[in-house]
Amino acid sequence: MTFLTDHFTVEELACPCCGNAGLHPGFAESLEAVREALGAPMKINSGSRCEKHNASIGGHARSLHMIGNTHHDCDTLAVDVHIPDSMYRRDLLQAALPLGWTAGIAKNFVHLDRRDLAGIMPCIYVYS
Repeated sequence: MTFLTDHFTVEELACPCCGNAGLHPGFAESLEAVREALGAPMKINSGSRCEKHNASIGGHARSLHMIGNTHHDCDTLAVDVHIPDSMYRRDLLQAALPLGWTAGIAKNFVHLDRRDLAGIMPCIYVYS
């Protein structure tokens, strides 16, 4: 395993299709800051995605998970974090939101991204 930060490895953040981690500058450090603020492990369901993998799973064509995102002129700025229970969801949001993260809330995961690093206003949304 190759660690990018104290708590995250290249393997867990890389695209499962091509193995490229392709993170936008500063993203790994921002993710580590959330992990430190949370004080608990974060299981990453989805990190970097190549265009082929993003298409194969039905990801949005402008997804901030994508490496070489030409629409937003960035590399990966998003992860999906597994949510085991509502208390963890609350704790994760309390850690991430003050640090400038956007959150997309789903039943079993929270999408976190640093869209502000691509010049997009942060927000909170719910998957329907």
